[in-house]
Parts: sequence; structure tokens; C-alpha cells
Amino acid sequence: MLCDIMDDTCDQVVIFSNDSDLAPALSTIKLRQPALKIGVVAPIRGEGRQPSADLKKIANWTRHGIKDKELANAQLPHKALTRKRAILKPEHW
Repeated sequence: MLCDIMDDTCDQVVIFSNDSDLAPALSTIKLRQPALKIGVVAPIRGEGRQPSADLKKIANWTRHGIKDKELANAQLPHKALTRKRAILKPEHW
């Protein structure tokens, strides 16, 4: 992501995190690439939990949470084939 930003090959990045430790890096990116849009998807669950205020200040848009179906659709299949062998997804995932 950093290389794409510095090479100016994208117009938007999406961070899937609620870690406010990312705020200084995102602020620097915003200063150096002001036209770049930054989206934040905060992977949080539960009543009353909110996306990081620090990340919300920097982001152009935020999204609270992700649906179970969306998360399931974003995962690798149960069995991923490689040149050497098949890799199986652990059952607890």
C-alpha cells in the first residue's frame, strides 16, 4: 500500500483496522498526498463500540463493522492449492 501511495498509482486506500496507532502514518500520507482518499473499516462488534476517533478524523469515510457473510466471502477457500501441496484452512476460522 505504501509503495502504491508513494508511486501515486492509486486514488483511494482502505484500512481494515481500528488501531489508533495508525493515525500518525495516515496523517503523514494525507499531508503528502492530499487528493488521496482514505477509507477506514473498523472491524468491531458489540453495542456501544465505535471506530477510533483518531482514525475518523483523518479518513474520508468510515464504516462500522463487517457482516459475517462479507467476512466469509473475503476468506480463502477451505482448500488452497499450491505448486507443492494443498493448504487447508483451520476449522476454527
